[in-house]
Amino acid sequence: MLPPRDRGAGNGMRQTLSNVGSTISMAMFFTIAMSVFSQYVPIRIHNIALSYGLPTGIADALASIPASSLLFATFLGMDPASVLPNSTVNNLPAGVVRLLDSNTFLPASLDHHS
Repeated sequence: MLPPRDRGAGNGMRQTLSNVGSTISMAMFFTIAMSVFSQYVPIRIHNIALSYGLPTGIADALASIPASSLLFATFLGMDPASVLPNSTVNNLPAGVVRLLDSNTFLPASLDHHS
């Protein structure tokens, strides 16, 4: 127990250690998550793109997007079609473009249980 005159400094040290611990914890979590995602997400995206009837070249392009970009794109609601050249997107059937632009394509692709 700290004497009353040292409690402010003691609380400051406690809060500093708590902040450092939280930062290290988040860094470790995202390192592990990105390692796991990098192993299975590119193959999963490629297979899902092919199952939707996309050409192999487009499936390859989608699978080449870094897993970290896909994860944050999912959180932000971004569409994977934005990484494809406009000439490619313009030649896709409208239903495929709607699918890529939907806010369910990436989350469904990243859900490894589906």
